[in-house]
Amino acid sequence: MTHTLSDNIKCLDGVDYDVVKNNVHFEWVSGFEDTIKQLASDVFDTIGVKVGDQLNVVLKGFDEFQVNLEKKMDVLVEKVNIIAGSNEAAKTFVAEWAEAVKYQVQSKYHYAGDGPTAQGLRWGYQSSIKYIIICGTTLADKGGDDVEFKKQISDYIKTVIIQSLIDSLENVKNELETLKTSS
Repeated sequence: MTHTLSDNIKCLDGVDYDVVKNNVHFEWVSGFEDTIKQLASDVFDTIGVKVGDQLNVVLKGFDEFQVNLEKKMDVLVEKVNIIAGSNEAAKTFVAEWAEAVKYQVQSKYHYAGDGPTAQGLRWGYQSSIKYIIICGTTLADKGGDDVEFKKQISDYIKTVIIQSLIDSLENVKNELETLKTSS
């Protein structure tokens, strides 16, 4: 199945992550970002991921995160359709974002080139928070002056989507530690 992305998703061009992560309703981002960086360091530097079984554990974890992200985006679309009322800009943006996520997951960019690498998977994990926060703050801003809408979007992004990224890295770390001790 071929997916085409709306040109409207390009509205994210020029959005500076370091600016939007300080959005008033996303003040929690820096702490979560630090957690993701630390977990990525634990997985890729301390435990060390090169090839073989270790790489397969990380690959499986990242693939599962992406599949779960698709499902969480479907829930977010439903949520926005309910809480946005007549705000068509928010409804349109979240639908386009969900389609973009599906396209990225199905494209499996981390398999491109010579196949999955530790460096590529690390980049995938660490860049996910930036992509999610840029899109999440853009979606929240579609709420205009509706503070409750912005809070609900921020809360869902934090407690469901970003937490699933952290959970994925923690699971990968635990599996790698188990693999290392059983070797």
